[in-house]
Amino acid sequence: MKRSSGKKVVAFHQTASQGKTQEMKELLQTSGIDVNICNGDGVTALHLAASCRKFGAMRVLLYHQGIRPNACDKRGKTALHLAVSAGYLAGVTRLCRQPGIDINIQDGDGRTPLHDAVESRRRDHIEVLKALLETPGINVNVNDKYQRTACSWAVEFRYQEIALIIISSSNVSSEDIQNSTMWHRASQWGNMAIMQALVNHNDTSFNAQDAHGRTPLYYASALGFHEIVKINFTDQA
Repeated sequence: MKRSSGKKVVAFHQTASQGKTQEMKELLQTSGIDVNICNGDGVTALHLAASCRKFGAMRVLLYHQGIRPNACDKRGKTALHLAVSAGYLAGVTRLCRQPGIDINIQDGDGRTPLHDAVESRRRDHIEVLKALLETPGINVNVNDKYQRTACSWAVEFRYQEIALIIISSSNVSSEDIQNSTMWHRASQWGNMAIMQALVNHNDTSFNAQDAHGRTPLYYASALGFHEIVKINFTDQA
């Protein structure tokens, strides 16, 4: 991707970050600026418009012929990653509708926009999370470089509401680097709500063994979570 720090490019990026749509259009029409031009950090005008929550600027860019909605900065972040991290629902929704958008694109750490939505763990990000989950083609089982899915992180850090939303909307089945499933994670934390959600969605990995040959039932029993053993496992045996 073409990089530049020229005055016209700096001006173009500034208009995008400030939402000055008319000036953006004029620069695109008269100066011959590449709509995907980036700075030294790989940041494009679309990155800036998304992170600065400038919907008008995003529309101008996304309707422009040749726009690359999946362009990555030096960290591997796309405009969608940044809109998600900013909790920018309107921007996320618009990007998810963009032709050619890769909803499951991974950054330099293997994180998808869904991973970023989970990490934010703020109440105002719940609708952003739901918007991603409602997008056709979303894959909740993508592992990051730590071999962890977005839902796995949600369970580990006890973001229960977020984990339940993901489980209720999708087939959560991926294993991490130690072959631990969502059942293993929930059993280790004694999280009955997560366990019940897995039961309700007919997740059949309750007998799966991790890298140590241990099942979720083993952890629930060993850690004294007897209600989990009684309610969630006896009916599945």
